[in-house]
Amino acid sequence: MDCDAVRRRLLEERGAPDPALREHLAACPDCARYGARLAEVRGTLARHRLPVAPDPGFAARVLRRLPVERPADTFAWAAVRLLPAALLLALGLAWAGWQSLPAGDELTLAGTDPAIAYALGPESLP
Repeated sequence: MDCDAVRRRLLEERGAPDPALREHLAACPDCARYGARLAEVRGTLARHRLPVAPDPGFAARVLRRLPVERPADTFAWAAVRLLPAALLLALGLAWAGWQSLPAGDELTLAGTDPAIAYALGPESLP
């Protein structure tokens, strides 16, 4: 195991090192010093755990830098982009409905419903 790999693993691991890592640390004084210094830094940071809070104006500065996008603008562009698809769908449905209608000689307005026959008069009966 090379020194760069050992140091990366020391940075990534939080618990006790595995046997291969311990073996390299025992054989390499530079990596052993690196591991000891890393443990010391981690210990110092753990003892002096300070709350990290941004200054009061931080949120305002971040929000000012964000691009302003109003929901109404987004909806309008979505409607414009979807308009051709909606028109094609409406035309397709109208054509399908027109194709499913029976031919003129098969169409009976009165049918068998007596209320419609009464409203249209006796000449509408087949």
